[in-house]
Amino acid sequence: MKRVYTRAYNKSLERSFDDHFEIETEGAYLVEITASAQSWWQNSKTGRSFLNKDSLTVKINSKEITGISRKRKLLADDLWNGNVLKSADQTAYVIVYLKKGNALISFKVHGAPFLNGVNIYLIRDSKVLLEKLSPSRRERIPWLVFLASEGISFQSISIDAKADVSGNDDEDLQLIIDGNKQYNPNNNTHREWYWCGYALHGSSSIFKRDFDITSSRIDIIVDGSPHITKLSLDISTDAQLIGTVALYKDIEETDFVRMREEPKTDAREVMRLKTGDVVEILERIVVGEKVLNKSNIWHKVKYGDIVGYILSTFIEIRGEERERIIDKIRESARTNSIDENIAVTLAGCESHYKPYAVSYTDALSIFQLTGIAREDLAKRFNYEIREVDSFDVDRNIEGGIRYLKWIVESYRGSADADKKILAAWNAGTSLIPIKGRLNLDKLTPIKKSEVEQLIGCVGKNKRKKAWRFIASLCIGFLLFIGVSVFALNEQYIFPSAGSIDKKDVSLKFAFYRTANDSLESILVYEVSEKPFMATSSIQYVVHGEKRHIDLVGFPVNASFLGSPYLNEIFFIAREEGHQITTSLLRYDRERSDLVFVPFISAEGVESTDICCGYVTHEPRDNGVEYNVVMYENDNLFNPAHGTRYEYDYNRHAYVEKVRWIRSRVVGN
Repeated sequence: MKRVYTRAYNKSLERSFDDHFEIETEGAYLVEITASAQSWWQNSKTGRSFLNKDSLTVKINSKEITGISRKRKLLADDLWNGNVLKSADQTAYVIVYLKKGNALISFKVHGAPFLNGVNIYLIRDSKVLLEKLSPSRRERIPWLVFLASEGISFQSISIDAKADVSGNDDEDLQLIIDGNKQYNPNNNTHREWYWCGYALHGSSSIFKRDFDITSSRIDIIVDGSPHITKLSLDISTDAQLIGTVALYKDIEETDFVRMREEPKTDAREVMRLKTGDVVEILERIVVGEKVLNKSNIWHKVKYGDIVGYILSTFIEIRGEERERIIDKIRESARTNSIDENIAVTLAGCESHYKPYAVSYTDALSIFQLTGIAREDLAKRFNYEIREVDSFDVDRNIEGGIRYLKWIVESYRGSADADKKILAAWNAGTSLIPIKGRLNLDKLTPIKKSEVEQLIGCVGKNKRKKAWRFIASLCIGFLLFIGVSVFALNEQYIFPSAGSIDKKDVSLKFAFYRTANDSLESILVYEVSEKPFMATSSIQYVVHGEKRHIDLVGFPVNASFLGSPYLNEIFFIAREEGHQITTSLLRYDRERSDLVFVPFISAEGVESTDICCGYVTHEPRDNGVEYNVVMYENDNLFNPAHGTRYEYDYNRHAYVEKVRWIRSRVVGN
């Protein structure tokens, strides 16, 4: 690799800014950025900022860089998240394809993160090679992250690393690829740490992997100070386009989506897919049958060896996930001085944040911009959305926000201004006078009905947000009191998410006296930040130390299994999309921490959760002890497919014993 740009900052950042640089040769580049950030607790203790973390997010040429978020895996919203890093430094290696000319890195700052510097390298022969990497000593904190931008993918990786024992503890290195931990095949006690000092005792171990499905994010977590001798990463600049099945209840109540032989609803069904299934996008835009209130845009996809068509409503292409779209709407609204909650709610009511939505009148994408609206944007703001850009997320959001801002300013101070803005948005400014009260009787019956529905939808969600804001103030006050109380009574813990001011937090389940004296308490919070989305935040205390685990979905049930033999296993079920996802955690005495109990299929594939899981206690053959059995169903109320798992006490895992498909039983 050839270094083409370097800049040392070595300072705390106070505001967001752009760093410009020149590219002389078109190609793939490695952008190396090192920074650190402090947690809300560190900032609160020093008086620098109360209950606010530091964070830093990066864009390159206005493109957000975070990597893909796989099913049921939570990745940090910010590359440098103070609540995760706790003042430790992290280096991000962003691989991006750049054309000749001016380029820029945009740094979005919250709080006062510390930026060490930036280095940019031209990648030769599609290979990234790094040698002799050593972190500062840290305790289970991220160290390195590799991210592939749009058009780039990782093809293979090789890591030669060593770990040793230091004092009374060992050094460990954890590898996470697209949110999936790579397990140590030779160590049962440190399975989540691929390089374990107790096992290696200073010797090296090599990890190699060729990716069947293109990968876009690699995280390396460190405990202690292990050493990477050599890291090699092969990339491709002709990346596959990856999509994930995403079924939202606010769009349609369904457990699966049909892949069809042709892009129409009466074509032969070739297979069914469920939420979280990953597909390769062969063709992004295929015009097919228009499905009412959804779209006429289909994706040609490949799942395994099967090729077919799925309506775009049910697929989220990498980089176009709902949460990212909402973030982009908020950012554009803030930039244009528009109420971000109104903008987000309007987009949700118009399209459910679907970039390929097409109405019966051919209004397009997230903000459902009509042909007239696009013409207005071109004439009034010189902002053209060409036909080729019709489904471009960034162009549609920016165009929609600019158009909304113009309408808001046009009706500012007018009677019934809020309703007039929405009416003008839907019907056009020429049909909604600025003066006088709002009168919809002059509209056609169909248009009047559309306007009334839009006003009702936005108004309903605004009222919800108003009550949530009042509730969040009360919660914020209670948290303020609670943080003070915590110093006196270690029994209680509170949400450790830094930006409480922008989240709705509610306590769902609490366990203050567990079966293990070391595990003092577990509390489960519902943390809501975005419409239709929530996180189950598991807050717990071990030996007086506050810790937390975040999982996707609304918490619906949590408890200990209650068995005399498994009373340290914690059960949590979350509503995720249209399914109930179940995970188990157990207290690992050797690590003094909660760890996931894996589910192991008959093929040896491990996962940390199952769908629609429930537990039963069944007598063993000797009639004395009991099996604690987990059942997984594809649908709790109509179990056409299911799996029976039994607990393996030696492996500390639930192992598949029986699988059934409708009336056919598979397995032993």
